[in-house]
Amino acid sequence: MWSNFYVLIVATMLIWAATATVATYLFKQGLKAEEVVLVDILFAFVGLLVLTLASPERRRSLGRYRPALVPRLVLLSLMGIVAYNYLMYRAYASDASDVTPYAIINYMWPLTTIVFGVIILRERPTAYTWIGAGVGLLGFALIQFGKSFAAPAVQEAWCSGDTGGVSRALVEVTFGDVTAAGCLVALAAALLWGLFGPLARRWSDRYRFDPLSSMMLYCGIGAAVALAAWGYRVRWGLIFGRWDLVLALAWLGTMAHGTGNVLWLRTIEVGGAGRTGVVAYLTPVLALVYLAVFHRQVPSWYSGLGLALIIAGIALVETHRRHRGGARPKAVEG
Repeated sequence: MWSNFYVLIVATMLIWAATATVATYLFKQGLKAEEVVLVDILFAFVGLLVLTLASPERRRSLGRYRPALVPRLVLLSLMGIVAYNYLMYRAYASDASDVTPYAIINYMWPLTTIVFGVIILRERPTAYTWIGAGVGLLGFALIQFGKSFAAPAVQEAWCSGDTGGVSRALVEVTFGDVTAAGCLVALAAALLWGLFGPLARRWSDRYRFDPLSSMMLYCGIGAAVALAAWGYRVRWGLIFGRWDLVLALAWLGTMAHGTGNVLWLRTIEVGGAGRTGVVAYLTPVLALVYLAVFHRQVPSWYSGLGLALIIAGIALVETHRRHRGGARPKAVEG
């Protein structure tokens, strides 16, 4: 069961999709991005440390992390744990009343994972993988921009035949009520996570890193860096004086950025970055469902059509893969 691709990817998506919802709650309670990042990573580290030490196999795997590998461990930690989480939470915190645009932009990481899988892992995705990724990206874009087409300003420019006006109105309607900086920060986070997965997989293959113990070390290094950078700014008494904040942060740490990250590394190992990236397009759809249910941040009906396109892209890739025998891509050393 552990090696089953769909068990891994579905579990990962269900966990990660709730991140925006839980983070939104925390920001509405007045917490700052730095506070959420630091306490989140601390919980993730403690949880993964307990799991690592509880397993003799994982304890033995710690001997694989030689001193010469420390620079690689630090780089992956800074990139995929500290920087990614900080940028993502800064984007969400910029407007906690409507994190949907930032969440959707951040969820470009399935595409960036595919691209970096080709560059770093030297995977050779088929034409169907790229077509499926393109269809999924189209569905993603429709979810992001679909509602904007119905805006009065866009319709007025469309009816008048002003093509340039349509473009300007689309940009203004889509991003006019959110900060441009927040959108750029969310996009930067997507690029970082897309790079982290394939790079971690490459070094994992080369140095036989264990997904659980390696993520524990990434979180441990990240916790130390975050503590040095933001520890003096964290309102420890406020956070640990409220059980609801502690539970929410514990969930983010142990599940979203502990268990979820471990499952993600294992999923890329089993399915490859290309296949994983295409199927992962369902994550933003689940995130929108969570936001709609728990925060009443309801997306437009265009999201339904976008979801249909995402599912079609996944079906295209998976159907063609099964016909070809579903060979797993290999990483190239060097």
